[in-house]
Order: sequence, then structure tokens, then C-alpha cells
Amino acid sequence: MKKFFSILFIVTCFAACQPVTNKIQLKFNNSGAFKIAQFTDLHFIDGSPNSAKTSATIKYILEVEKPDVAILTGDLMFDRPSKNVWPELARLFEEVRTPFAIVFGNHDAETITRDSVFDILHRSPYFIGERGPEDIYGVGNYILEICSWTSDKPAALLYCFDSNDYTLPFKKNRNQDLGIYDWIHYDQIAWYRQQSKKYTQANHNQPLPALAFFHIPLQEYNNIVGKEGTVGTNEEPVDPAKINSGMFASFMDMQDVKGVFVGHNHNNDFIGVTYGIALAYGRVTGTDAWGVRIETGARIIELREDQPGTFTTWIRLPSGIENKYYYPSE
Repeated sequence: MKKFFSILFIVTCFAACQPVTNKIQLKFNNSGAFKIAQFTDLHFIDGSPNSAKTSATIKYILEVEKPDVAILTGDLMFDRPSKNVWPELARLFEEVRTPFAIVFGNHDAETITRDSVFDILHRSPYFIGERGPEDIYGVGNYILEICSWTSDKPAALLYCFDSNDYTLPFKKNRNQDLGIYDWIHYDQIAWYRQQSKKYTQANHNQPLPALAFFHIPLQEYNNIVGKEGTVGTNEEPVDPAKINSGMFASFMDMQDVKGVFVGHNHNNDFIGVTYGIALAYGRVTGTDAWGVRIETGARIIELREDQPGTFTTWIRLPSGIENKYYYPSE
């Protein structure tokens, strides 16, 4: 598939695609397709020989699949100071001229701040992630627009959320009734609903088809475990936040997000549908990811402009392709 992206200089409103940070415009190609590579849980460790294996996996998948954009869904770094490793990660995508974006996992800010990561990655001409609004919880809540092939109007959206890291009681070693992992907070959800409403109004009051990407799975992932029609690897329990903040309910309300893609649980890559929305894990990418018992790789997602609200997805591994899945399949 021929990769297509261009430089956008002037945009004035929601009716036209907005430029992302480095002014790379994401766009359906001339055959009406747009391909996303989801890499997750890289767990790069500075100085680890396994990091070279992880890099080789990423390079192979980028060269074979030729995605239009790569989205990295958290836990990209781990354990040791990672400031010098972030530029190395960016170079993987620069070498093949692939735009890339990130959302944070629970480990990424243990040795460096989220803002510092964006300071580093914004030096790359291919990084298209954004810090997002400063007045809501988290860093890295933003929207990537995919423009129509025939115009500069957005034809699909990719919502990126910071699912945050740890609850305050856990961080301070206090009463841990709230559990270990944080959640997507109310002000983030309110921001999403506001943005979704704007895009719907600009699209003749029809929800603009969208996907959502973040790190920690929602509680609703448990709905599809063992369900008929769910496909893929399920070798560990779903590990969400204890608090259900209503993110999934808002996806249902706004009627635009058709698929949700997360990481976090290293031996899961399953996908299924609950209440009309596809919930999917990416395939773990990092050789150094804790407890990995499956081959590392990535999830690929392909959209079609002439079939809005649908997508095809599969697991891409160095050894081949697994678990091709079409949404909606129910």
C-alpha cells in the first residue's frame, strides 16, 4: 500500500482537517484505505540487549505493513532512566518516514515527566502526538484527524487518551481500597464529549467514525472474555482500574467510537464486541516486557473511507499474520 501524507499549512475550522504538531496531515490514500500500526508495551530498558530485538521487530513490521501512522499505546520505557532512549525510539520511525504518536502507560513517567517526553519527541519531524489541553487531567489527550482523499475534511478520528498511572493512595503507600491503577478522569471524558459533539455538528449532525487508543483497559473488557465471537490470545486476567469512571458509557452516548485499543496485559491480544463497540488489546511488542509468553509483534488496523464505521484488524508478527477480524462482525 502506498503511504500518503503531506504538509498542511493553513487550517481554520473543524470543517477542514487540523494540522497536528509537526504539520503532517493524515489522509486516506487514493484507494480509500488508511492503515494504523499499534505497538504496545515496548518496555525499552536503557542498555538491555533485548531492546535491539524489540527495535528489529518494530522495523520489520513497519517495512512489511507500511502503515500510514503508528500509535504506541504505553509502557514504552521501564526501570532505568530513559531520557536518552526516547530519541532512539523516534529514530525507528524516522528511518522509514512513518508518522507516529504515543499515549502514556503506567511505567513511562517513573523516571522522567510526561512533559519532558513530549519535549524530546517533538524534536522528531515524524512525531505527531500532542500534550493536549492543560486544564484537564493527564498529558497526551488529543485527536488525530484522518482527512478524506478527495478533500481536506476529516473523514475519521483517532482519539488518544492518557489513562494515567497509579492511584494517589498507592503512590503514597496508604489505604489501597482504590486499587493500583488510575482511570480516565471525568474532565477528560467531558473534553471528549465536547470534541465529539463539535465534530458531529460539523458532519451534518452525523457522528464522525472514530477509534480510541489508551493504555489501561476498561472494566468492560471483562464483558468479552470467553464470549462467542471474541478472537485472539487471552492468557491473563483483564487488569483495569477498580473505578469505572464512565468512559465506555460516553462512547455509547456519543456513537462515534467503534473500536478501543489498549495494552497493559502482556499476554492478551484478543478482540470482541460488547454493546456494539469493539474492544481490543494490541500485541505486546517489547522483548523485555515482564512475563511475556507469546511472540512479540503489533496489531494492524485498516480503515476504508468508502465503508465508514468499519475496520479490519489483524496481528502482525515476524512469523506471519494471526487472527484477522472484521468489524462489525456481529
